[in-house]
Amino acid sequence: MWTIKNLNYKIDQFHLSIPELSSQANQIVAVMGPSGAGKTTLFKILTGQISVSGWSWIVNGIDLAPLAVSDRKLGLVMQGFDLFPHLSVQENIEMVMQSRKVSGQDAIQLMNRYRQILKLDRCWSLPAEKISGGERQRVSLLRALVSHPSVILLDEPFSALDQETRHEARELVLSALKMTQVPVIVITHDPEDCRALGAFKVQLDNGRIQT
Repeated sequence: MWTIKNLNYKIDQFHLSIPELSSQANQIVAVMGPSGAGKTTLFKILTGQISVSGWSWIVNGIDLAPLAVSDRKLGLVMQGFDLFPHLSVQENIEMVMQSRKVSGQDAIQLMNRYRQILKLDRCWSLPAEKISGGERQRVSLLRALVSHPSVILLDEPFSALDQETRHEARELVLSALKMTQVPVIVITHDPEDCRALGAFKVQLDNGRIQT
């Protein structure tokens, strides 16, 4: 589980204020809201792109807020998926595993299990630039899952996909997330993402949590 406390960030006329926000163990939390609500700002704070003092983010007893970004050990699925286009899918995954020092037979078996659930066998040897948008999204999720993350953060993970691909992607992502014991936070504007993932909805509007 995780708890955010005393998060305050002001820029120009905008003020993000979250006195306290908590999740239950292994819960998928969907942070929703209209454009300008503060979703992207929150994501950037959690991922260290915006520095804020005086707040805490306790995950399984450890405060991630004061840590360097690399020490937060976040598993990220970005809107653009951020894969190395010239590397194969396998090489993209192995690079993350090496950087996080994830190795051993158990890690390889887990990677292969996620790979099958996410239906990535067909594109495993292809360069990332040659695979579909849905496949890139699932590769990005696999990369996050195998990195031994403390939290998995997904930023509008389905918005770049067409309607047909989006439906299948939600089902595959949910199947993979059900396997992990890691907290998950999804930033989205689409209520269907929340419903499809069975997520706990947090409504953000004008920088405030709506209750």
